This record gives sequence, structure tokens and C-alpha cells, in this order.
Amino acid sequence: MAHTFLIVTMIFQILSVLVFLARVYTRAFPTWRFTLDDYIISLAFVLMFALQWASESWALPSTQPPFMTLELFTYDAKIGSISLPFWAWSTGLVKISIACMLLRFQQSRPWRYFLYLMIAMNVLLIVILGIANLFQCIPYQSWWDFRIVDKKCWSMKAMLATTYLSGACNVSTDIVFSLMPLTFLGKIRRPLKEKIAIGFLMALGMIASGFSMSKVIISALPSRKDRYISPTLLGLLSCLEVQTSLIAACIPTLRSSSKRFFSNMGIKWSSSARTAYR
Repeated sequence: MAHTFLIVTMIFQILSVLVFLARVYTRAFPTWRFTLDDYIISLAFVLMFALQWASESWALPSTQPPFMTLELFTYDAKIGSISLPFWAWSTGLVKISIACMLLRFQQSRPWRYFLYLMIAMNVLLIVILGIANLFQCIPYQSWWDFRIVDKKCWSMKAMLATTYLSGACNVSTDIVFSLMPLTFLGKIRRPLKEKIAIGFLMALGMIASGFSMSKVIISALPSRKDRYISPTLLGLLSCLEVQTSLIAACIPTLRSSSKRFFSNMGIKWSSSARTAYR
């Protein structure tokens, strides 16, 4: 399980880093063209990458039993516990960034209002997850320090309710944002290859929703005899969720600009259009 965790997350981590750096390059050169969605996804990348390596170090061969000490195990549990909310916040920021990018192309007023609603929902979810992660168990270090006996934690029902809420919001947001391009791409006629490319981009968001849904299912399963299997799976799925979301958000911007990207698919805006992605 440890080797699987390390290999899978590292592959997606490398892909997400390369795609993000490519996005930054296309937006920064030859002229600086960063907009709100670029800044938001940059913050999401920092949150995702900050503790990524430290949280995966437990899976390295040198840290496997009999080499792992109690101090090292406690440290790994600490980094993993702290990383989970970082990944959750990063996932929410990626979705907000996608919504901001879609606002540049979506000219229908009802759909724009809907996107604003989705942004507000994700901001609220980030706040709720922050509060939940900080106060689910008091003191907070009891998540990784098993020597602390005198602690107060939420009931299992309350914890599951938080998981279900975040899972429902993430899945619904991924599906909506994956299908949103159909509201303005359905009017154009393009070759089959380009339609397949568009479908691939949309499918990436669906993959992220699949990881989020899997987290909800695993959380609802009865406790296993091996108490470390479920947390490891949840950590793996959390990594993959934020990584695939970031990849899906960055791929459409890999050309010199999203305006040129959509123009090549048949969508054109005047240079004065306020929704143009400059």
C-alpha cells in the first residue's frame, strides 16, 4: 500500500507541477497577463505543494518497519493530519479559479449568476472545512499524538456529516464545471478531433469528482481491523482529487491565452469584450 501511495501520488504530482508551470509561463511571457483566476490557482498550488513531499515521506523504503520509530511515526501522522485541510482548501480554490475563468467566457446573465453562486458555495465550504478540521478534536494535536487521553472530539455522525457535505459540494461542482462548456460550445461546428479534445478536458473534472465520491464511500464503510488502511486511502484520494482538479484547470490555458484556445475552436470575441481572456 505504501509503495502504491508513493508511486501514484508522485506521478500525478509531477504532471500537475509541469502543467501548472506551463500555465504560469504562458501567462507571464512575453508579457505579464495574470488575472484573478491565475492568482487563485497559484495559491491553490502552493497549498497543495507545501507539505506534499513531507506527507509522503512515510512511504519511502527507509521509513518502513523495522526502521520506523515511534517518533517518526508520530511526525508522519502530524504532517498527514495537517496536510489534509491544506489539500481540501487547495481543492476549493482550484474550483473557484475554474469558475472565475468560466466567467470570462460565459456571457449569459443567468449562467453568470449561477457561477457566482458556485463561487460563494466553495468559499463557504472552505470556511466550514477550516473550522471542522481545527475543532473536530480538542486539543488539535490529539490527531497525531496518541498519548493524549484527555481529549474531546465530535461524534462520528458529526464527522461523517462534514465528509458528506464536502463530498456532495465537490462532486456537484466538478460535474457542473465539467458540463458548463456545453452551454457555449454546443453552438459551434468543429472537427471530430477537436470535439474529442474538448471531451477529454471535460472528463478530467469528472475524474476528480470520482475521487471525491470515493472518499465519501470509504468514510461510510465500517471500521477495518487495520486502522491505517482507511486513513491511507483517504490521503491517497485527497491527493489525487486536488492534483487532477489542478491539471483540469490548467490544461485549457496552456496556449498563449485562453482566448486563442477558444478562437481555434470557433469561438471569437471582440478585443473589447469584457469576458475575453487576455
